[in-house]
Amino acid sequence: MARKSIPEAVKLQLWVKSAGRCEFKGCNTPVWYNGLTLSEGNFAEVAHIIGSSKDGPRGTDQSKELQIDFSNLMLLCQRCHKEIDDHPDKYPIELLRSWKQEHENRIEIQTSYPEDIHKSTVLLFSVNIGDRTVPINVEAVRNAMFPKFPTDIKGIKIEERDFDRLGTPEQWETLHFLPLQHL
Repeated sequence: MARKSIPEAVKLQLWVKSAGRCEFKGCNTPVWYNGLTLSEGNFAEVAHIIGSSKDGPRGTDQSKELQIDFSNLMLLCQRCHKEIDDHPDKYPIELLRSWKQEHENRIEIQTSYPEDIHKSTVLLFSVNIGDRTVPINVEAVRNAMFPKFPTDIKGIKIEERDFDRLGTPEQWETLHFLPLQHL
């Protein structure tokens, strides 16, 4: 049985709905350039949730009819495509469907806000607790804020090793303000 060719309109829909990023949960790798060489191109692979053939990974009696159906396709990087096809029991149909839906919903939410929406400025204040430095994950902060409170891309970070919460106003004025990157 010859595999059907996925129509260009379906591929385009897949690229748009996934924002050109791998839909494997937790990967999110951009597939329009090579992360190592930084060369641009199409580094995506179109993966079938229900295998393209009955004998393929996650193949069923529906394989032939769903071969080119958008709802049965995921945009993946090469590593993640190999992972799901080499371990079909670890990545069953329903899991992959939920990942596809989560990813596409996230992209829809992130792109549906108008440009002129009021954005929040995040202030991260980090002090040592005893002799321990307390790390703050900037990406986790951004994710906690979004989508209800989208952030500006600047943000402010204050890091103090020797902080006295009972300090004088003059001591408070000497705090070190740093720009917050990638928020």
